[in-house]
Formats: sequence, C-alpha cells, structure tokens
Amino acid sequence: MRFGKVLLLLIGCIVMCKDGMSQPGGGGGLAIMKFYTTEKQVVQKEELPMVRSFVMFNQKELMYENYPDDWNSSAGRRYGFSSDRCFLFLQPFKDDISSIKNEDVIQRVLISFKQQWMMIDFINVLGENGAGHTDEMDSLVFQPGYFTCDLQKNKSNRSNNASDPQIRRWLKSGITPYTINALSNTGNVSFSSSINLDFLSEISLPASYFINQGKYHFRQKSYTEVFKDLGIAARKNRNTYNCEMLFLLADTYNQLHDYNNAANMITNALGCKRSQWDEEPKVENLRYRASLFTKAGRFEDALNDYDKILSITTDKLTAQKDRLNFLVYEKKDYTLAIKDLQKLIDSKPDDKYEDAMGFRSEYNSIYFLMAEALYQNNQQKESWPYYLKAEQTGYNFSSSYQPIDRFDYLIAKHPGIPELYLSRALALYQRSPYMGWGDSTRHHFQRALDDLQSAETFGYKSYLLYLYRANILNQNKQYQEALKTINK
Repeated sequence: MRFGKVLLLLIGCIVMCKDGMSQPGGGGGLAIMKFYTTEKQVVQKEELPMVRSFVMFNQKELMYENYPDDWNSSAGRRYGFSSDRCFLFLQPFKDDISSIKNEDVIQRVLISFKQQWMMIDFINVLGENGAGHTDEMDSLVFQPGYFTCDLQKNKSNRSNNASDPQIRRWLKSGITPYTINALSNTGNVSFSSSINLDFLSEISLPASYFINQGKYHFRQKSYTEVFKDLGIAARKNRNTYNCEMLFLLADTYNQLHDYNNAANMITNALGCKRSQWDEEPKVENLRYRASLFTKAGRFEDALNDYDKILSITTDKLTAQKDRLNFLVYEKKDYTLAIKDLQKLIDSKPDDKYEDAMGFRSEYNSIYFLMAEALYQNNQQKESWPYYLKAEQTGYNFSSSYQPIDRFDYLIAKHPGIPELYLSRALALYQRSPYMGWGDSTRHHFQRALDDLQSAETFGYKSYLLYLYRANILNQNKQYQEALKTINK
C-alpha cells in the first residue's frame, strides 16, 4: 500500500462559519494547529507520520485522493494555512463540474504512526465560502481505530443536555481522549476499533480516483504516469475518455510540446466545460486550440479558429484583439492585420474625452497593434501617430516596463521623431504611480518631463504639451511650476 509522506492534509475539526478562523477572500476546509502522539508529545515536522487523505461520497464511494505535500505547497498558501501557520490543513471540497453537494462529501484521513493506524471521517466540513471562514482545531491526539467526526454543532435530538456553546468548545479543542468521550455523548463522534481498508482495493477504485491521481502527477511533471493513470481511468469508464480526461491529456501533450496531439484532444472536447463558471466553453476551447495550432506552426488552422470565435462569441472586441494579436505577432500577416485594424478603428464610436490625460480606452491596444503592424510593414511614418494615440488612451497603464522599453528602442533607432518622445513621456507618467512614490517615481516624472521638452524641441506643437507637463508637475508636488505651465 502506498502512503503519502506528510501529515499536512489531515484534519481540523471545528466549528462552522462564524466560529471558525477567518481569512480574507475564500474560506472553507479544516485546519489543525498541533499534533500529538499517544504519549501526548508534540510531533515535530521532521517526525511526521505517514498519512493519506481522501474525499468520499456518502462514506462509500472514493472520489479522489488528496496529496498533502503537493497541496500544501500551493493551495495551502492560497487559503492562508501554509505550514508555518498551522501544523496541517485539509482543503475544502471543490468540484466545478458535478452536482455533488458538500454535505454529501466525507473527508477521510488515514494515518500510520509507529505501526498503528488511525482513520477519521470528517462529516459536514465547512465548504468554500466568500467570507473567509475556516474550521479550526487546536489539537489532534493520535489514537488507533476508526473515528467519525460530525462538525455539525446544532444537531437535533441530542442524547444529553450539552449546549451548542459547549459543543463548539469541544470541537475547537480537537480530537483528544476527553473530547472523544464528550462528543460521543452528543452524537458528534463515533468510534470503532476495526479499520476497513477495502475502499483502497484497485478493483473498487473509480475512474475519478485515477483522474485525480493523474492531475497530481501532472503537477509533479511525471507525464508518463499521467498517461498510465488516464489509461486505467478510461478502462474503468467503458474505454472512453470523458471531458476531464481530454483536458488533462491536452495539457500533458502541450507540456511535452506535442501540439498536434494536444489540439486533437481539444477537438474532441470542444463542447466540454472546464468549469461550471465557463459562460462560453466552446470559445475558450477554440482559443486554446488556436494557441496549440500556433505553436505547431499551423497558422491557417489557428486563424480559422479565431474566425470561429469571432462568429459565436458575445465579446466581439476581445475576440478581435486576440485575432489581430495573432496576425501581427504570430502569423506576421501585416497587410491583412492593417486592413482589419483600420476597419475596426473606423467603426469605433467617437469619444470626446479621448484626449484627456489619464483617459483609458478599451481601444488603446488596437491603436498600439496598428502602430506595430505599420512599423513592421515598413510604414514607419504612418505608425508614429498610432503609438502616440495608444499612450494617450492609456495603453498598458501598469507597472510594466514593456512600452517604455519599446519606445527606448524606437527612439534609439529613429531619433528626432517628436511623437515617440511624447509617447515615452506618457508611458513613463503612467508607470510612475506604481514605483512607490519615492525616488523611482520622481525619476520617472523627470524623464517624462525631459521627453516632453524633446518632443517640443523636435517640432511637436499642441496645447497638450502644457497640459501633460502641468499634470506631471502637479503629481510631483511642484505646484507653482504646474500653475505657471497650465496658465500658458
């Protein structure tokens, strides 16, 4: 029998929503702060017992196995329970595809320690929630046998007079000899000395188990194992590959640079959803296949997919941008790109605020693409106004250095073009707030002011120069100079 190395995915038996630990953003799952041996000694991390964690449906059907070492390295940080904050964490159940409800799911933990076994089924584990609440348990004392632990605090028809606050405190304390006795009386905990491991028999393991194992091996970059896992899953699924398997195969072939086979898998999965949140699954799949065709050098096939996306999606502008980016940067069909870009620009509604400093248009990347297509098509003179238009409408308003680096290159190759200096000035201005408002920000402001002066020196004449200069001076707290400039 194969067992995981770490006990990072065990348990956490605590309270529900308002009683649990609160983390910003998504919540759910169980966290345990300390683990003790039967001698009540704290287990150090280097002495971790072997553990496996499973997700069961109605305590009978094994859906998949969680992998503690892999999970703790990524999702644990996402939920705020990395190993430096608590001893171990059990992630909340999440299934974007099926209709299985969280209350029908059992979180099963199997622990081997000093040649003894402990198995715990956690029932009513707190599911994912936007409030950031997570179940928490102070302690787990290792005790041989099979336990069930129901985290529901307000069970009806209890066999004793324990109050809900008492039950919350016991659950918060964790699984110890004392709380086991107390929670057994409330119906929250049950115990059996025998452990049945038949659920681990390969003949009874469902296809979903091997699919999840394949996902684990994919994350570990063990791609040969992925194919083995999915082969077993297919045999258990009447020799067919379902949507989840097709996506995993496509991703695996992609990582192996076998783009044609990856595209074939997506072709078979065109009507599939990766997630229940996918509003246009066919669009997403076509976009993925187009990227695979591009990597395989099958540019006409990729263009056909971008055309299909444009014909069926409700987000026409994003589809246009994806298609045009492909034409400019991948297929390098500048003539077709310029023609289609011009049509798109001509059809754009006028916006009277487009010249205002700080205005951001959803078309700014279109202007930049037009500039790049014209430049690469040896129409440099025609490209300069589009570079400027892109920056005037907020192109890449972020901490990215990419547009500045591009203008550095263009100015070095084409000195004396005023539109390029003005474009770089705006790019520097737009990046400045992301530099922390210290010396780096002031340095960006000064470079922007120098570029505005260069644009004017090389013949750019417009009231916009004074407007841009005044804005930069004002942001740099040079208020008197800004006032003098704006009065011009």
